[in-house]
Amino acid sequence: MTRRALWIVAWPMVGLIGFMVAGLLPEEHVWSVALAAVLWSAPPWVGLLWPFWTALVCVVTRVDFRWLAVSSLGLLAVGVPVQCTSFHSGPSAPGGASVAILNVNAYSPDPTPAPLFERVKALSPDILIVLERRFDDVPGYVRVADDFVAAWPRPSHHSAVYAKPAMQVEARVTEQLGSASQAMPVAIAWLPVERVCVLGIHAPPQVPRDASGMGPYLDWLVERVSSGRVHRDLAPCPDGAPVVISGDFNHVPGSATIRRLTAQGLTDVLQGTALASLTWPSGGGWPDMPVFRLDHVLAGAVVLTELRKTRVPGSDHQGWMFRVQPVPAF
Repeated sequence: MTRRALWIVAWPMVGLIGFMVAGLLPEEHVWSVALAAVLWSAPPWVGLLWPFWTALVCVVTRVDFRWLAVSSLGLLAVGVPVQCTSFHSGPSAPGGASVAILNVNAYSPDPTPAPLFERVKALSPDILIVLERRFDDVPGYVRVADDFVAAWPRPSHHSAVYAKPAMQVEARVTEQLGSASQAMPVAIAWLPVERVCVLGIHAPPQVPRDASGMGPYLDWLVERVSSGRVHRDLAPCPDGAPVVISGDFNHVPGSATIRRLTAQGLTDVLQGTALASLTWPSGGGWPDMPVFRLDHVLAGAVVLTELRKTRVPGSDHQGWMFRVQPVPAF
């Protein structure tokens, strides 16, 4: 291989090496966590830009343009649209419940949540799990559970579960989980008709101030979920119930955070969607240019259909909505 050709193949090799190095970076330091997130998220971007890099090298060094055909293989890393996943297009059995999990951004620059309420009305989920406290009540919904009575340090540390009046759902929001300096709750919703346990996650952010909360938060989760089902202590969900975990994980696909959860028998239902499932940043005081997927859907022994990503007016995150199909008695 010529030196000029090496310039072409160096592009994907750097991305691959970076992905592998990310797992070696310490998880307790803020900026090593940030760097690891960038490296874990890089492969789809590397694949997308590889043909352009190759074209540049070909022009500058007069390398044979047939290398463009090789570099076009990098486009496979860009991923497929969410609509092409089996979880979006799978068979939908009668019944089921639609669930939307949204980080609404307690510090939204929007002066009123009215546009967000309009979006919820348009989506019309049966169950709505809200991460962060930007409002107390949602028109057309009953607030089933919340932690609003607690004096948490910031409104971003609250969560709540809402449901349409006719829905059967039991729910609670846990205490703050994590470290003494960085902690968040878990919203737990039990759907007795569908026999599914839904966990709304808002993992403690590691960047830019404090990386200490993620580890204990994950420890709490993995101790209670096994083989994609409730292992213990997730009331009102009974032991053995299949689990769906979704929300703001504050980490990216491929990270140690996601791998610890998938090791508990959960499937990343967005695997393979790459650039089609990016959720942050999406406005809300940040540039509207998603480059990371921080919001995820992980499922145990549950059939999900109608998976879709949705913008959240006034928020820097995009959220996910899906339909949970009833599962057999366990």
